[in-house]
Amino acid sequence: MHTPILSRRSFCALLGATPFAARALTAEKPSARRVPIGLQMYSVRDDEKRDLMGTLQALRGMGYECVEFWAPYSDWTPDRAKEVRKQMDDLGLRCFSNHTGTKHFSEEHLPRVIELNQILGSRTVILSHAGPQTNLDGWRRTADLLSRASSHSNPRTWFAGITIGTWTSVHWRGRAQGYRSVEG
Repeated sequence: MHTPILSRRSFCALLGATPFAARALTAEKPSARRVPIGLQMYSVRDDEKRDLMGTLQALRGMGYECVEFWAPYSDWTPDRAKEVRKQMDDLGLRCFSNHTGTKHFSEEHLPRVIELNQILGSRTVILSHAGPQTNLDGWRRTADLLSRASSHSNPRTWFAGITIGTWTSVHWRGRAQGYRSVEG
């Protein structure tokens, strides 16, 4: 007895799938957005303290394409930020965002933080840590801080495209924290 290689049921299924397969094979591939590989400078903070420019050069040599500075950058002068930006440009490094301490989100410090981020090419200022929040009032204060910062009256904030945000770590200093319920 002759056993067919393909049953009628399989043949019909294959026939029905053929147009879809043909379309998938001939369709243009979606353009994959390439995400650059970056590093938060906090990870190499000891090297950064010893030799920032050398550290940037070493990171680029390892293949990193962007860096994210952390709190000490907010104490730089504009001239220092321009020097760092030139080094990054020469190396082909970019800076998309910076972690910034809570005190630098105040009306007094925010204009300078925005200026430094503009110089560095960063488009996002991130609150590095909201601190331990034990109740809703603490989270409300953090939300108010971010709201005030994002609606800062300085027009450079809006026109520069600077985004204000916060960072929450699930594993901060080796302890799983994540999100937990506060007052319900």
